[in-house]
Amino acid sequence: MIVFKFAVFLLAICIKYAYYGTIRAESGLSPSVAPTTPTVAPVTRSFSSPDFPKDPYLITHDILVVINQRTNGGSSALRGVNAIAINFVGQLSTTTNANSDSGTRLSLASLTPYDPYYALRGDIWGLNASTLTTALPYNGIAIEGNIDQALTGLVDLAFTVNQNTTADSRRNVQRSIILFTGEWPTNAQLSLDVKNKFDSKGVNLLIVGYNLTDTEQSQLLRTDNRWYNAVNTQQTKSPAVASFVNPFYFNDGSATNYWCPPHPVTPSVDTTYVWFQEPYNYAGPYGTQDWNGFSSYDGQSNRYCNFANSVYTYNMPSTANTMKVQVFFELEAGKDFLNFYDASNNLIASFTGYDISASTFYTSTTTLTARFISDNQSIYRGFYVSITPQTL
Repeated sequence: MIVFKFAVFLLAICIKYAYYGTIRAESGLSPSVAPTTPTVAPVTRSFSSPDFPKDPYLITHDILVVINQRTNGGSSALRGVNAIAINFVGQLSTTTNANSDSGTRLSLASLTPYDPYYALRGDIWGLNASTLTTALPYNGIAIEGNIDQALTGLVDLAFTVNQNTTADSRRNVQRSIILFTGEWPTNAQLSLDVKNKFDSKGVNLLIVGYNLTDTEQSQLLRTDNRWYNAVNTQQTKSPAVASFVNPFYFNDGSATNYWCPPHPVTPSVDTTYVWFQEPYNYAGPYGTQDWNGFSSYDGQSNRYCNFANSVYTYNMPSTANTMKVQVFFELEAGKDFLNFYDASNNLIASFTGYDISASTFYTSTTTLTARFISDNQSIYRGFYVSITPQTL
């Protein structure tokens, strides 16, 4: 029996988990060093809603709300657009504390017809639900601007980390821009260049359309080169908010979440092992690398999502009798976990925090299942797993 009482746990043949395979640890299984984050009291309240599976108070993001003042439906449509935004931010637990690892910080901008095609409507990360509501625009505009340029400009303005300014984004929280709009202009491309800008700053994009035409909806909800989340709603109250909070912020699987695309279990080029990772754009280390020789973590990009519940399954080939499992991981210590289960669903290994080098274990189970779960708060670089079938 091997039991490691570190932030990395390896459990085998214990009273609670009867495991009848073989498992042994390599020297890489060393004590984890937990990332240091500020500790604050969790926000709790009594909550029950037919629209939300969880309390939106749990959402931890830096969110920039953007309002498109140009609509197809005039002032009434703009009021509807604003109403959705109001009902969304009113559900959140907001903070202006740049050192907090919980709660949502808010900023507000509106689209304009002239360069830089946006206007800030309050201090960056200085608003709460009430002050954001007061600052919303209620006058429409007739001239179409440039959504692509506006969004990329706002990413640079509000989502850089470690600059020691009041406009810094927090290192270890998710970041999102939500554009609320009553039209979808034909010149909005949301091209891969725009995607690359968002990716470079670790920012997610959500478009919430209100009463869009069929043509506009078809263009917005396209499937080719889609990298952003989007919905079109005819409502403004709680069900409208739930239509994007549940699949995208709570990551509940009710719709495709382009913020957190799954990564399949993938064979290596030489087919000697398989691998998977999270996030989909995990940036290393791999193989023989380790964290010591790798780029220091700055929190800017390439991080996993909150509320993850991802499952990866691999069946050992009949030509092998054991599997070598190597794990690189950097997770929120004690809250986000990468767990491994054998064919009988017994927990055989669990990882949290991070390791200074790859951790390795061996198992003879015929089916190995990995499950990654994350909570609502801090996020880090994620994990990379390789599984190599062997005959011993």
